Amino acid sequence: MKKTLALLILALPLFLVACKGEELSFDSVESGRVQANENSEFNAKAFRQGHSEFAGYSISTRGDSTQSNKCGQGDGWASIDIVKVDEGKKVKLKCSTVSAAIGCMTDDDFKTRTYASQEGNCDESIPFPLPKIQK
Repeated sequence: MKKTLALLILALPLFLVACKGEELSFDSVESGRVQANENSEFNAKAFRQGHSEFAGYSISTRGDSTQSNKCGQGDGWASIDIVKVDEGKKVKLKCSTVSAAIGCMTDDDFKTRTYASQEGNCDESIPFPLPKIQK
């Protein structure tokens, strides 16, 4: 009995790794994309509100391009444009899809931070399904 239990405990990590490699359904990935977009838009609105120079700018969410059937949580970063169409102004943002505390930053600022190394890489530390950012 003890040997069987020990073998099961040793095999558990291998089982979990095998489960991680499973592909997600189209609906699961789409649900993840919707949540990532909602979360990043929430962060973009907070960014806009905290920067009066962007009052009157609209938000265009472009999403986290890393999300796929093999990486439903993505890299944790969405591309957002805030635009003032009548003046032809556009500012590119990178917004967290999972953290209100991190929020958004301009694309230029993002490139100077360690976060930039996460972009384009599936971040398995991010939970899936993505949690909804709460107010």
